[in-house]
Amino acid sequence: MVYFVTWFCHNATNDGWAYKVENKYTSYDDALKMFHSQMESKIDGPTYDIVTVMITDGTGNVNKSETWIRQTSPEPNEE
Repeated sequence: MVYFVTWFCHNATNDGWAYKVENKYTSYDDALKMFHSQMESKIDGPTYDIVTVMITDGTGNVNKSETWIRQTSPEPNEE
C-alpha cells in the first residue's frame, strides 16, 4: 500500500491557504512520522490559525486526520 501525507493551513494574516502533498510513503509508520513532524512544525506559530494534516492511502481512504485551531481570547466587554 502507498500512503500520502497532505497538509493545508489557513494564514491568519492574509486569509489565504497553503497546502501540499508532502510525500509518498510505502510504510504507514514512515507516513505517521511525517504526519507528526508536519503538525509539530505548523501549530502554535504566528502564521497559521488552522492546521490540518492527513494521511491517505492510494485509494483515497483517510487513515488519520487532525485539525488544530488557534484559540482566541474573547473580546473584553467595555461597560
